[in-house]
Parts: sequence; structure tokens; C-alpha cells
Amino acid sequence: MGFRAQEWASLLIVMMVSNLACVVTFGALGDPWSRRKTVAWLGGVVSALACLALYYVPEAAGHNYLLVAIAAGALGVGMAGYVPMPPLMTSQDPERKGQIMSAYTLGAGASMAFGPLIGTVFIGAIGIGGVMWIYAALHLLSTVLVLGMKTPPEPRPEPADHTDVHPAERQPVGALTAPSRGL
Repeated sequence: MGFRAQEWASLLIVMMVSNLACVVTFGALGDPWSRRKTVAWLGGVVSALACLALYYVPEAAGHNYLLVAIAAGALGVGMAGYVPMPPLMTSQDPERKGQIMSAYTLGAGASMAFGPLIGTVFIGAIGIGGVMWIYAALHLLSTVLVLGMKTPPEPRPEPADHTDVHPAERQPVGALTAPSRGL
């Protein structure tokens, strides 16, 4: 792709720093917005597009470190989009959290083996671009799978029943009351 090993190493640093910068943000975003949407759109789709950008940006722009650094940073951002995955998975069956987290950890560890294996097996036959398309397709597959997950409805608090309280005993929010003098 025209970059030296040292430049790719620094691009990896850019990717990791952008990932770390977004991990907490996307974890917090998953709670109010939607864990499923965060994983699907910010994890799957952004990662897929960033994989393709890491191949096509150097192809189109040549040795333009800044543009490739933006693509690498986008991949770090996309990978951070997968942060809400553990609570999303455990919400599927809260009674089996240990088993679910074991399967999740196995899958995360397996990706560390199968990711490089995909590259090793296919790079000779379909080149770097083809391998990046495989990675992008896998990220898009994760989007489809996550969007197909059912999420249990959030419990809604029941409204307080004040029918048994005398209107004179009700205090407005923030009202000052005199402290009681008895035991």
C-alpha cells in the first residue's frame, strides 16, 4: 500500500487511541439510545466502512498519511461501537449470565485467531482488497445479527398511588418542612 512498517505501526496507534477515546462514550450512549443500535450502526456499519476505507483511501489518495490516519481512526471508533455487546447479550437470558459471558469471551478470543487466519488464507488468492471486503462483510453480518436480536422491554416504574394520602399531607417537590420535634 506504499507505507513503511513504522508508518503502519503509528496508524495502529491512531486506531487504538480513537478506540479508547470512544469506548466510554459508546458504552454510555448504549444505555439511553439503544445497546442494539449502538452495536449495529456504530460497531458493525462504521467498522465495515472503515475497513474498506483503509484499503481504498491509499488506493485513491496514494501515500497520504493524514487521510489514511482518519480511516484508521474511523476503524478504532467503529470497534468501540461493539462495547455495549456484553450487556446486550446478557439481557437475552439474565439467568444465564455466566454462560453467556463465557460464550462472548470465547468469541472475542476466537476473533483474534480467525481474523489473521482469514488474511493468511485469502490474501494470496484475492489480495488485500479482497481480504478487507471479507472483514467488511463480517462486520455487516454482525449488524444483521444484532438487529435480529430481541431485547427485553425496559421495566417501567409504576405510577405512585397517592389516593390514600390526605391532600394536606402532600408536599410539593422541594417544599421546606419543619423538622419533627418528637421521637
